[in-house]
Amino acid sequence: MRARRVRRSSIQNGRALEQRLAQLEDLLRQRQKGDVVSEERTMGQPSATLSHCTQRGEKQTELYYSDGEHFMADLMDTPSSNGLSHHVGNEKDANFWSPPQMGQSMNVGDGVTGESMFGWNDCLFSFDNNIPALEIGVSLPFPAHTGTPKLAFGSPKPSNPAGILSRASFCNSIGHNRRSSILAPESTDDSCTPGLLLSICSPAGIAWVSERCVASDFGHCARMLMVDICGRQRPGPKSPEDREPEPDQATAWKYCKAYFEEALESVMGIVYRPDFEARLRVHFAHGTVANDDPGWYALRNAVYASGCRAEYSKACHSVGFEEAQERGWRYFENALSIQSQLLYGQTEITAVQALIAMCFFTEGLGNPTLEYLLCSNALLLAQAKGLHRRSVSPSNDPQEHHRNWLFWAIYCYATHLSCLWGYAPVINDDTITCGIPSVAGESGTINTQIFTHIIKLCRISSTIVRQITAMKTLSQTPEEVISVISKLHSQLTAWRDALPSSIQPDTPIDPSQLPLGYHLHHLMFLHYTYYGSVMLLHSTFAYPWNSSIDSSQNSNVSGQIATSTNIIITAARNMILATRYTNINASLPGWLLLYYPLVGFMNAFFYVIKHPNLPSTRSDIALMDMVVGHFGHLGFLSAQEMAFSFPRQIVMLASTRAKKA
Repeated sequence: MRARRVRRSSIQNGRALEQRLAQLEDLLRQRQKGDVVSEERTMGQPSATLSHCTQRGEKQTELYYSDGEHFMADLMDTPSSNGLSHHVGNEKDANFWSPPQMGQSMNVGDGVTGESMFGWNDCLFSFDNNIPALEIGVSLPFPAHTGTPKLAFGSPKPSNPAGILSRASFCNSIGHNRRSSILAPESTDDSCTPGLLLSICSPAGIAWVSERCVASDFGHCARMLMVDICGRQRPGPKSPEDREPEPDQATAWKYCKAYFEEALESVMGIVYRPDFEARLRVHFAHGTVANDDPGWYALRNAVYASGCRAEYSKACHSVGFEEAQERGWRYFENALSIQSQLLYGQTEITAVQALIAMCFFTEGLGNPTLEYLLCSNALLLAQAKGLHRRSVSPSNDPQEHHRNWLFWAIYCYATHLSCLWGYAPVINDDTITCGIPSVAGESGTINTQIFTHIIKLCRISSTIVRQITAMKTLSQTPEEVISVISKLHSQLTAWRDALPSSIQPDTPIDPSQLPLGYHLHHLMFLHYTYYGSVMLLHSTFAYPWNSSIDSSQNSNVSGQIATSTNIIITAARNMILATRYTNINASLPGWLLLYYPLVGFMNAFFYVIKHPNLPSTRSDIALMDMVVGHFGHLGFLSAQEMAFSFPRQIVMLASTRAKKA
């Protein structure tokens, strides 16, 4: 009886809270229009904690009763709209937050306070719907002049004064929440391209694996994967007085040298070394000035960040993996602190360089959301400045060459992220009219040969992303889809065959036979991008959870499924074998350390689960063990900062499936 009364009370409170939320939405809309509304009249005295609130007006609640005896969800016995049970916290152990009274000061993180929760304009509430009550985070984008405070509900004092959010709340801390982010497998819409790495972690992929691995815990493993990938650190707001002091002249030159000679992105020439060094000399000659150009400030700090990390990575065993990251992170935060000025102020091309340099720095953090946001901003700003269009300047103008190289560097990296994570392309390829230069500036760091190969491959990859997206939204017959895949595969094959034999994908890498000026990791990026494009193209038919086509009624479809599956496992094996050449250190990018090894690993797992009786099964499981060793080595060098436990569990699932087959 008591349970039923509590249930009825919960429902009544839920309805009351829905009305309260509607009033708050009206208040926010009126504030955005500039109307003056009394919080006392509108807000009243809410007795429940907002826990599930999105911009789309979805209302899910976790109710807290003031006597501390009852804490339950209104729909705790009913699956939520995304198929998950509502989270119910422990009311006895939690230190719950209660809304402030009108005029009461509330801590909003990092020393920023406000008069009330709704005391600002243009608020957007983004609550996580699957984390403990004390970790609920709110992201509030404000006008540029107010900063970007963070609110941590559930504790009177911020438990993390450094501004680094927990792994669980990461996905909704940068303006996303788990319900709308492609990084959340539990909310991935089947109509969206899931990307290479996350496809098998989608609800349909988890269901497919669970059906074949009876009583398996693959769903838990998939969630662990997402937390490990998405839960990396992100910066909090930095005021000018909190910024890291810039290095002295000798240290600055040491970091610059390390950046241009050690950083992998130097092959793309996003920063022209002679120009940068000349401006740095002037900077030290005149000293720091109050009206320092935002683009130049951000660019040199981004260079310091990558150069510092590269310099300390040389002594990784004595300094430590985490410390090398942390030293560079301080300068990166300096650059990131003026991002709004780079995007909305009057800036030079250095602002574009700074944004993409910051993006390349985040590669080493294993932080895909921050990578994507920075890369997208860089590409949008590049378009706004017309870098994607052919200039009227003479074709031999060195500045024009640099502008073109810069644009293509951003384009290639944006395409790489689209393939890997399933993001929609930021730019329409049909609007690109600038050419691919054939020469690099004197004393620059661009390897024109390998960079040109990368650009041509990324043009094909971008077409693949757009075509795959079209297949999801347009009604096409199986024969039409097969024709599109065949044409794009032919383009990839033609690109591969046009390369020198010593660097062609699908052939073993021989480090001793690299062409002059090639770095091993540049070649690995070329190979990984090719394998990733091949996998993305053929995933349409190979992944059973991606396709609704009935192969039993069409021999062409069944043949294409077999062909695509074989192509994918071949690429996956090559990806895994390439990990032998990775000399792990803190300055290496995420695609080399984390993402592509995982892509190969998860596709080998998919193949073993689908075909457990093949003679190749044991060798494929052995290849998966190589990836387990790779991540074990990474965890050891990073003092478990980048440790992953799920690969070993996945190997155990694959082995069990093979034994029972």
